Amino acid sequence: MLIQILLVLGFIFALWLTWKRFRQQVITLFEALAWSLLWAGGLVVSILPKLTEYLAAFFGVGRGVDLILYAAVAIQFFLIFKLFVSHEKIERLLTKLVQEQSLRSVIPAQAGIQKEKQNSDGSLSSALSLHRDDKRGMDPRVSSNSLEDDKV
Repeated sequence: MLIQILLVLGFIFALWLTWKRFRQQVITLFEALAWSLLWAGGLVVSILPKLTEYLAAFFGVGRGVDLILYAAVAIQFFLIFKLFVSHEKIERLLTKLVQEQSLRSVIPAQAGIQKEKQNSDGSLSSALSLHRDDKRGMDPRVSSNSLEDDKV
């Protein structure tokens, strides 16, 4: 009897919380109705426990408690799947946003480097050769003659 009272109070609280979240626009109307249906089902079963035995016989399950456990496991699997899909979607979106933000910050920086390397006449020829030398690991300020002198 005590467990029935606690379950009824718990399901009533869950119903109240569901509709509070709906009024706060945290969940949609469809989600509020789906959760309310689940809470109302739990409320009915906790008030009329014999109902689970009739439902269990209808579905071919031995006991009403077994039917409740099977349904609970199925619902949990569905919710876990829904969370997994949602998590993957958020992860892809976050990756896309980070990539776009990185590209936005890199492109202006590269444009600034190119402007700094321009000659006074506006040509990029020496700037590009300096860039090639940098890639080979050579210091563009050191002439090739001074490198040959060091080898001897």
